[in-house]
Amino acid sequence: MYFSTIFSASILSLVVLSIDFIFRFSRIQKFSSENLVFYSISVFLSFLFWVIRIDILFYLNRLKKPLYFLVLGSFSLFYSFLIIGSYSYFQFSKILPNYFSISYIFQEPKNSFTLVRDSTNFFGLGLIVLFAILLFLFLNFIIDQKKKVSNWKFLVAIVLFFVLFPFLVHNTRYRDQVYIADTNGYSFIVKILYNELTGDKLGSAGLQSRTPYTLGDTQDLAPKYNVLLIVAESLRRKSMGLYGYDRNTTPNLNKFRLSNPNNFFLFQKAYSNATSTLISFPSILTGVLPNEPTTKTHNSPIFWEFGKAKGYSTFYITSHDLKWNNLNGYFANAGIDYLWSRDSYPGLLFNDLGIDDRETFKELKHHLSKLKNTNKNFFGVFHLNTNHFPYYHPDEFEVWKKGKPYDYYDNSVLFMDSIMGEFLKYLKSSGLDKNTIVIFTSDHGESVGEHGYFGHIESNYIETISIPLFFYIPSQIQKTLKLPRKDLTQNLENNVMNGDIIPTVIELLNRKTKNSWNKNNLRLEGMDLFGNIPDDRELFIVNNNEISLYKVGFSQIKKNWHYIYNYLGYPEYEELYDLSNDPGELKNIWNIGSNEFKTNTTNSFQKCQICMNVRGDRDKMKL
Repeated sequence: MYFSTIFSASILSLVVLSIDFIFRFSRIQKFSSENLVFYSISVFLSFLFWVIRIDILFYLNRLKKPLYFLVLGSFSLFYSFLIIGSYSYFQFSKILPNYFSISYIFQEPKNSFTLVRDSTNFFGLGLIVLFAILLFLFLNFIIDQKKKVSNWKFLVAIVLFFVLFPFLVHNTRYRDQVYIADTNGYSFIVKILYNELTGDKLGSAGLQSRTPYTLGDTQDLAPKYNVLLIVAESLRRKSMGLYGYDRNTTPNLNKFRLSNPNNFFLFQKAYSNATSTLISFPSILTGVLPNEPTTKTHNSPIFWEFGKAKGYSTFYITSHDLKWNNLNGYFANAGIDYLWSRDSYPGLLFNDLGIDDRETFKELKHHLSKLKNTNKNFFGVFHLNTNHFPYYHPDEFEVWKKGKPYDYYDNSVLFMDSIMGEFLKYLKSSGLDKNTIVIFTSDHGESVGEHGYFGHIESNYIETISIPLFFYIPSQIQKTLKLPRKDLTQNLENNVMNGDIIPTVIELLNRKTKNSWNKNNLRLEGMDLFGNIPDDRELFIVNNNEISLYKVGFSQIKKNWHYIYNYLGYPEYEELYDLSNDPGELKNIWNIGSNEFKTNTTNSFQKCQICMNVRGDRDKMKL
């Protein structure tokens, strides 16, 4: 019997396609038309792989038998491990291996071997060996029967491969979980190897599907209070009346603060961990800072999983489109009981391709009322969109009309405050103000012309990194949890960041009962806002890691000093500002600083590996 290369490759790729359908058909059914195109290309590429492999093995069989059997055996074992391993991983984590799960093997080979060893049983090993043997025998049978290779078909396959494969490798950051298993594995392995060889990892991976995290048993599964995290978009501290701005842009928040002096905790020096939502928002939700390895961002517990571990009902209600940069994939295994986003809303687009926050608040109000009526405590996120460019706001909030950029922005802040006003009214009327901790922050700030820039991504100046942060904690909860007001009050004037929210939430959840997880054993670098925060703490703000493409530079906040390494200049340049005397950062004093001060400053960057990489200190680090 003679099997042609095309026929043999078709059989083998159909086998893999059938396995993929068995495990992932319900997922594939939900692919968008665009993702179905990419999926089809990955299946076709799987077929091309087989065509090329079979013909190469044929040539080896004619040249050197020992080498042929060595290559055939090695490949069969590798491919068996790739396929069985991929779908075993899928069974466990509900995702195929991606950039961060595969790169973990390169970064932690010993730990990876230990994990594989401890999680593999005799049945799994037997399955891998059996699949490898069957593949070896089938391929050997095909090649023994072949008489010759069609050179032109082989060349066509090679050309198509070199056209399509780089295209799919490039799109792994946008199409995570879309490719068939073998093409998926090859694409990520090649991408990781390329990055290891070139040393350039910045922005290469994007945000990908994360591995769900099991926090283990807790001693108390009956929470008596709720936790609500509200995250604004592009909201800067500088334009909020709440922080002393001369325009009354936040009348509702001001009123709420004044009426709750013992329950409202406003942090005066809060900073973002990045000026890109793509980096900052996952960091807020995990407590993993952007200057830490991005594998940690994808393999650490996320906000809702802490709530699930304590028996809460969890939700994420957002005005954003979660298809942006694969946020939906990242949140797929996050322990969210109820998710409402742009995909759930049939209305018109609003502002930055999102939903009118007024509509999103209606959904929040509806969902909270439903939970209250069923006596369920909640642990959720309410994610706003109003303050993103182009700062659209309804006509009734057109208060400042000079036509300046900050007028549009300030009007959008007033609009946001009105939504918060409606929320605070509901909180009180529903009685939830008695048993709900409210945390309010922003992903980053915004520049509206300062330093010659509009936006946030390509700036690390003070207006883009300074953000609001406050906690509302009802009196009864403070009493029950025995919160240390002295430390908290002192920290209100210390440098803090939105990356401190998760460590603080963890400590709040652990105050009554000690769980098997805490800030230390989760290796979080953020700090508990109710603990002792040193006044000389160093904060790093970076947009440069494997998730983001934005090679902006980085900045460091320490006491009243703000250091900026500006990557966008030609050549790159350094800046230093004294925030106590120059809050608008108008006078760069780096060049007049002493050599000792400069040396001490740059030495501190060794705590931030990505900062060292951006400055070109590649010899001192491994990314």
